[in-house]
Amino acid sequence: MNKEVILITGATDGIGFELARKLSDSSKKILLHGRNMEKCERAIEKIKLSTGNDNLIPLPFDLGSIDEIHKGVTEIAKNHTDLKVIINNAGIFTKKYDVTKDNIEKMFMVNHFSQFILIQEVLKIEELDLKRIVNTGSLAHLHVKFDKSHIVDSANFNPYKVYGASKLYCLMHAYLLSEKLRNRGIDVNCYDPEFINTKLSREGWEVPPNGSLEYAINTVVSILNNNFETGKYISNEKVIDGSKCSSNVDCMQELWNYDCLLYERKINERK
Repeated sequence: MNKEVILITGATDGIGFELARKLSDSSKKILLHGRNMEKCERAIEKIKLSTGNDNLIPLPFDLGSIDEIHKGVTEIAKNHTDLKVIINNAGIFTKKYDVTKDNIEKMFMVNHFSQFILIQEVLKIEELDLKRIVNTGSLAHLHVKFDKSHIVDSANFNPYKVYGASKLYCLMHAYLLSEKLRNRGIDVNCYDPEFINTKLSREGWEVPPNGSLEYAINTVVSILNNNFETGKYISNEKVIDGSKCSSNVDCMQELWNYDCLLYERKINERK
């Protein structure tokens, strides 16, 4: 029997690591993504020691680099065309304004734009029969409006607004993809893991986390078990509403156009 192949980004610690541990049973093969091979191999070894499961394959590439994302997609096209599920889990929080080598604000790049690029490129692989995409949102998106100046205004950089905006874009991206991919039979959802104790929450917030890692993991498992329709935003195994602007058609189209034009410009800069 063929194993269901699942790519989990940002799976070397936090929620992604626990998802990889939970899902690495005999019926699944996990492509465990991390920024480099050392991090991937260390995470895989920990999971093997605690579960005995060895259905994990390292997939190292840096989501902060367009070239590295292309490298990861090339590896998928070469060796993992049986990929069925992508869980866009990776996310960062930085208190200081910083840009990637592609001159893109770092939180926007890793938390959202890398996902846009990854999905766009993976969908070009003809041999692939992708079935599901899961984005990771946050209630932080409720505290921002759709305003792209958050990601380009270095002089007035507010890390909490930029983080919230990046998570708003994750949700909008999921809503958009669910419609664009409906006729291809690819389900797309976004889930909110709530405020749980992870490296990201410890680095960004002084308020003690009050969410449950178990609930977050169970929510993703429930999504993978087809318990929700495509295009739904989910938390604690229940459908929830995003902000009004997250489902605003004009805002979603503006985001899509922005992502497409930015990606095209960055590709042209390489020529």
